[in-house]
Amino acid sequence: MPDFVLAAVALCFLLYGLWGVGMAMTALANMGALELVCGETQCDHHGVLAAHSVTYTSANRLFGPGGGFNYCMLAMDLDVGRRQAAVVASTCARVADGDPVDAEIWRGNVVSVTTSAGRMGTLKHPAAELYLGLYRSVALLAFALFVVLIHIDVANHRAVWMVRRRIDDVFRRRSADPRS
Repeated sequence: MPDFVLAAVALCFLLYGLWGVGMAMTALANMGALELVCGETQCDHHGVLAAHSVTYTSANRLFGPGGGFNYCMLAMDLDVGRRQAAVVASTCARVADGDPVDAEIWRGNVVSVTTSAGRMGTLKHPAAELYLGLYRSVALLAFALFVVLIHIDVANHRAVWMVRRRIDDVFRRRSADPRS
């Protein structure tokens, strides 16, 4: 495979991995800001669960269902109005409409919900972004692998071996020359 193709693929992995690192760093800063601004109960709003439903998505939009991400949509009537939040799909089986809920709202988004099923972070919580950023940053390992492949490929080119032989010959001549 030509080296420039490997380099192009490596560059894609590098950009994707750096995007993940940037997301993770931003998420860490946002988690600190969330803790600083909201503290214990400064961002909490109280209300009742108006409706909930499991939403199924498909990762394969062309060929039908399969491999997607399922989440539970919670519609809540809070003291600040109606808000929606997406949480893990398994939560839907443990809550009922009319249950009391507490929602933590930060920067206009519901970041965590407390119900009778317990406290859970939503997909807008900075911790979800941190997880996604760390997951994407694994692409840096693939980038390193491609760099190693390119290095091995370039080091084994015929032209590189010819240059190495010439350099070795020059050093052998100098070491064999009695004048030096």
